[in-house]
Amino acid sequence: MKKNDNAGVLARLREMSEPDYADFTAKLIPTVPREKVLGVRLPALRKLAKELAASGEAEDFLSALPHGFHEENLLHAMLLEPEKDFDRLIERIDAFLPYIDNWAVCDTLRFKLMPRRFEDALPHIRRWAASDKTYTVRFAVLMLMTYGLGDRFRPEYADMVCRIVSDEYYVNMMRAWYFATALAKNPEGALPCLDGRLDEWTHNKTIQKACESCRITPEHKEWLRGMRRGGRGKPGPIQVAAGVIWRGGKVLICRRPAGKARAGLWEFPGGKLERGENAEQALVREIREELGCTVKPLSRLCGGLYPYEDVSVNIIAIEAEIVEGEPAPLEHSELRFVSPEELGSFALCAADRFAVDCVLRKRR
Repeated sequence: MKKNDNAGVLARLREMSEPDYADFTAKLIPTVPREKVLGVRLPALRKLAKELAASGEAEDFLSALPHGFHEENLLHAMLLEPEKDFDRLIERIDAFLPYIDNWAVCDTLRFKLMPRRFEDALPHIRRWAASDKTYTVRFAVLMLMTYGLGDRFRPEYADMVCRIVSDEYYVNMMRAWYFATALAKNPEGALPCLDGRLDEWTHNKTIQKACESCRITPEHKEWLRGMRRGGRGKPGPIQVAAGVIWRGGKVLICRRPAGKARAGLWEFPGGKLERGENAEQALVREIREELGCTVKPLSRLCGGLYPYEDVSVNIIAIEAEIVEGEPAPLEHSELRFVSPEELGSFALCAADRFAVDCVLRKRR
């Protein structure tokens, strides 16, 4: 890469600089020397980025690494956002990452084509996550948080973040931010990583950030607070897949046998997730073990947390259909197919009751 010779761009940045704002910004990014901060506000930088892209000056600027000032790096990050060629984008990200020296520049990196090409980006995200450079690792976690939660989520993404080992504050803060966001968007995927696999600082910071989120219910926040480590905490929640299995417009419920917790109560069939399983895989395995038949998971209806006195449960309700065999009460005292409207007349386990509303909404 050629040395930064974009004197015209730097002159324009200096014209927009505000010393007081530079003082303020420098305090937020202690890894950057004050003399490297000009003090240009983000709206002005974004306006300049659009002007450079429109005039064709962006290409010269992007090839002129390293930059000398913090705002030049921010501008560089903004100019990468509209890139339409995936291979060129990866090449330019790889060229830029070694020069990122603070969280603000790292967290500015967003890409318009990434939602469509996330699967293609995964090998690169794994490579960045394995880097020994602080902000390259932080960037990898940022990509998983920005583009790999919600409908795109897979348990292996959470495992990737969980396996990162670092003493760097800015890496572990991003990991905590990732898991706090995942607790809101994909709780069944995030909760298994709160079973002791995270270092204590990241574990507790995750809970703190989750409890500050407006996307998590007060009941769930109270429950999460009890999971803090380093003090007297509750054990982590058990992940449970519950099958909503239909036949002829009726849904299957099973009665728990004598000798088990909550004996005599009814539940949707299913069971605990084993390490490395997702909810759908666990459901297929548990139904085969409990009922002697094979089901095909169709879609997730809902998920929720419920604290019993003896154990806390994160239950994921999954709509499914029987594809082989006939259900038999191998581990239950009784099985019944009942209409959705009849569910309210059965003494269901408390953790299963929330799924009834999901079932009723599904059938309306």
